[in-house]
Amino acid sequence: RLNGQALTGMQDVQFLPQIDRAVFAVSDGGLLLAQSSLRIANSRVQWVDRKGRPLETIGKPALYGNVNLAPDSRRVACDITDPESANLDLWMLDLTDATSHRVTFHPALDELPVWSPNGKQIIFSSNRDRLKLELFLKNSDGSGDEIPLLHSAATGDDVPQDWTRDGKYILYSEGTELWYLTLPSFEPNLFLKTQSAVSNGQFSPSGHWVVYASNETGRWEVYVTSFPHSTQKWQVSEGGGQEPRCRRDGKEIFFLSPDGTLVSVPVNQAGAFSLGQPTPLFQAHPHQQLSLVDLFHYDVSTDGQRFLINTQPATSEAAPISAMLNWTAQLTH
Repeated sequence: RLNGQALTGMQDVQFLPQIDRAVFAVSDGGLLLAQSSLRIANSRVQWVDRKGRPLETIGKPALYGNVNLAPDSRRVACDITDPESANLDLWMLDLTDATSHRVTFHPALDELPVWSPNGKQIIFSSNRDRLKLELFLKNSDGSGDEIPLLHSAATGDDVPQDWTRDGKYILYSEGTELWYLTLPSFEPNLFLKTQSAVSNGQFSPSGHWVVYASNETGRWEVYVTSFPHSTQKWQVSEGGGQEPRCRRDGKEIFFLSPDGTLVSVPVNQAGAFSLGQPTPLFQAHPHQQLSLVDLFHYDVSTDGQRFLINTQPATSEAAPISAMLNWTAQLTH
């Protein structure tokens, strides 16, 4: 039974609004640990080269998530959390004139933008009418209404993954399954059914293959399977991997290793499908994952020579962890 007045033990504790979680912990022995300052959760969207050397920074520091380059590489779609309201909306960062503009204004959570192949539309997830996330379509310039695409009876969230270059299929996940919509009817079709978690599905440029991450072995690894029928399968990563991205000319698959190293795997496009040896490129320093639908922390240029990374702040900018001993003694005052 709660008793007495509420007391302030420590102020300015870091709070992650996307998942309603504060960064503190207490022990049975009366020790309180907390990291201060909300600003530490901010990240930067930055270009780096194949050696990880920093190039230009895009936009201002913010609570960025799911950065996604437009097909013409002139814009970046992402979701940004407002630290005051904890609302999550879609934004566009223009790489030609360094401007940005908000795309969605609904009080629901709008996240995970995926581009149409011509760059005129985006598909995204939102919990507009129900507790679960569902798929919506919107013009990428912000005009027009958001159009609901799918109202599934399943309890799992509908999370967009990718859109084929020919515009015929949209890949999305629902719980532990990968599905695809056939356009223009937007008819749902089951693609890959598993008992394990699946994430980060990406079409190859040809649309004949899907690369994805799964924890079916007990740890996250990257795989490739045939599309639209998953009859062939290859393991891409060795020793763990997540967040696969296909180079847009089909010559490489990239992924992040468990320690945040960005890894390249060559793809043989002549004759039968085959993969080369994974090669570590650089330490990516991606921003910490803030929620289960904070899926992509980077994207890659068409030629595979530059990477756009949602980067965590430098260590020198991080707020220290504060410790308070015998904090329960305050309860007796």
